[in-house]
Amino acid sequence: SNCPQHQITEQLLIQYFYEGLLLMDRNILDAASGGALVDKTPGAVKGLIENMSLNSQQFTRSNYVAQTRGVNEIQVSSSNKAIDMRIDELTLLVKQLALAKAQANEPSLEDLVKQTAAQNIQFQQQMVAQNMQFQQTTYASIKDLKA
Repeated sequence: SNCPQHQITEQLLIQYFYEGLLLMDRNILDAASGGALVDKTPGAVKGLIENMSLNSQQFTRSNYVAQTRGVNEIQVSSSNKAIDMRIDELTLLVKQLALAKAQANEPSLEDLVKQTAAQNIQFQQQMVAQNMQFQQTTYASIKDLKA
């Protein structure tokens, strides 16, 4: 008999099936057939595979215990709690150190006001000097025009 869709003989179908099995499954089939499976007729092999399949389904169903799926709580030991507490303490310490370092690098408000005042005085002095130079240049230009 042939596969009606592919015209592959039953012998070749069984061979392809057998070659696709894992080694352990091949050994089980060989043992169940009483020797090498390839020595059996296609009908005998097909019957053997059908019987093994039915037995497997029957025993699988009777021994099947439905597993409930979900998130299970785990037991937390005291050592795990201690480790968690220690991690929390270290995390807090790192945050405090980072904050202290950031504050140490920032100038105080008083220092900022002093710096701004000094910059303001320097700016005013530069403007006075530039204004004086502009006035002198303008005065010289006017004097040249009169002469």
